[in-house]
Amino acid sequence: MCKFTVMNVLSTKKEYKPSIFGDKHQRKPIYQYLVAPLALAAALILGNNAPASALKINLTYGANVTQEQKEAAELAALIWESYITDPITVNIHLDMSELPWGKMGAAIPNLRTNYNYDAFKTKAESEAELAGQNTDFLAAVELAEQNTYSSPTVELAEQNTSSSPTPTNPDDGLFSGYKIIYQNGTIGTTDSNIMITGANAMALGLSFNSQSVLHGYIQLNSRYNWSYKYAQGTVDKNSFDFTSVVLHEIGHNLGFISGIDPAPGTAKPSSLDMFRCSDYSAKLGAIDFTVDSQRRYFSIDGCQTVFTLAETEETTNKKGDIVTTTRTYEALFARGTNRRLGGDGTQASHWADNNPDPGIMNPLLQGNTKRKLTGIDLTAMDYIGYDVDHKKYYQTDANGDYILDSKGNKIVKPLDFAFLSSQAQIRATGDNYRPQYSPDNDDTTRTEVEKFMDESGIYYWGWDDSGDNGDCENDPNGCVWW
Repeated sequence: MCKFTVMNVLSTKKEYKPSIFGDKHQRKPIYQYLVAPLALAAALILGNNAPASALKINLTYGANVTQEQKEAAELAALIWESYITDPITVNIHLDMSELPWGKMGAAIPNLRTNYNYDAFKTKAESEAELAGQNTDFLAAVELAEQNTYSSPTVELAEQNTSSSPTPTNPDDGLFSGYKIIYQNGTIGTTDSNIMITGANAMALGLSFNSQSVLHGYIQLNSRYNWSYKYAQGTVDKNSFDFTSVVLHEIGHNLGFISGIDPAPGTAKPSSLDMFRCSDYSAKLGAIDFTVDSQRRYFSIDGCQTVFTLAETEETTNKKGDIVTTTRTYEALFARGTNRRLGGDGTQASHWADNNPDPGIMNPLLQGNTKRKLTGIDLTAMDYIGYDVDHKKYYQTDANGDYILDSKGNKIVKPLDFAFLSSQAQIRATGDNYRPQYSPDNDDTTRTEVEKFMDESGIYYWGWDDSGDNGDCENDPNGCVWW
């Protein structure tokens, strides 16, 4: 379920292939439309101590989403809302559809592929300064202002495409850009546009105009056995956890995306790709926009080091004893779907499938497994521009200082799932029924999802059935990708 060539999909080995939207709009299930599907989604309200102004994920649903599924999705939304404090409302529509085996679901963010990098950089650095963080995280890959707008030809995934920088200020003819390594080894030095989701742009206080009322779309596979016991900490036997998947898909719609996998020439690096590095790119002071067999990592110091995080979690076992577990996460990215070029077969809009599990944006989900947000998920969201309250994620003392374990690691603060579940039930019974948004609902009406897909300039209509589904094609229990 998680691949992203614009839609992020959950599947075993088969991927949704991207391409530019065409003139002929075929009426097929929306999962067939992507330029690459992501995965996960959700929405909900904040807890008792939530600030008056904070993220609100406004979920709407198609006709075939059950009350139980709505409550599980709203819980996922509430979890994201518990940590992100940007005073914005993100509208996401969720459908259940019968997708092929191997496709657990898909996320389609409302996005733009040509957003000005300088506007993103200015806002992101301002957000970091307000949070008391390092503001030089883009400096090592940033270019000095230039006053030329040449349109060099570079190669992306074995296809030539042109890039025409947009000046920051048309009056003075200057623009800021970033250094980037392309697939053919070319070092780009005149790029000044990035790809960004509408939710991410709003979090940064940037304008994002769309004819659609939606900021994202999620579609989950009705063929699978789903479990709805996330708040209880359990998963039904031979089932997949619904809330975990929605959490993941929401992450894509918020902005955990990459321009690596879309069809050649259709996408720019995303806001998250501004932190995508390799050992080679670190030597050149550039982000890495290529696919090969070498590691790719998330870095907040201009590619000089891999972001690594150790955190401790306290749980209670059946005997009532407190069990302390410390995990160290290395923030490695998935390398991309193109195995021929050395990719790992997983959409680049995910963490690499490491042990321990790096977080909710991991590309794999096993049956009978519950996934959760971790510190590296929240750190990534923090650096692409969201206001993340880390003191809601980690334990603090009466003075507001972090409580540390004996080794100096922060300790994760448990969520109040009893309260969140009650809020999820309330939200799930609200005015959230919007089947008219569903792309397969009406053959004659242009839906809200279709509007932003057309505007994106990256999604296409139609389904590329190439690829290998492995054992997932006919075996529902064989599917572990999302």
